[in-house]
Amino acid sequence: MNIDLLLRAVQFVETNSDHDYCSSDFVNSPRNPKKQVKDKSSRRRGYHNELERKRRADLRDNLELLKDIVPGCSDQRRISTVKLLNEASAYIESLKEKSDKLSQKLRI
Repeated sequence: MNIDLLLRAVQFVETNSDHDYCSSDFVNSPRNPKKQVKDKSSRRRGYHNELERKRRADLRDNLELLKDIVPGCSDQRRISTVKLLNEASAYIESLKEKSDKLSQKLRI
């Protein structure tokens, strides 16, 4: 086996040490397989829940930004996502039409 390949493999394992097979918890944990599976499942669920929480917060923040940009939406306290996206789409279409008209005027 090539020594460079082995060194790269070691480096990969060290940089990706969040996996169970690389963690010290795995080595020091009791030898109860059911507990290990439950702990691993619990960590995965917690990690997934955190990612989902961040995703929803990011979506909410970006929808608020869009709401502030689209005319007629910023003054509404609550607006559904579907209505906001429809209003944004209509606004973009109106901007395209205005842009096309201005481009035609410049050509004349």
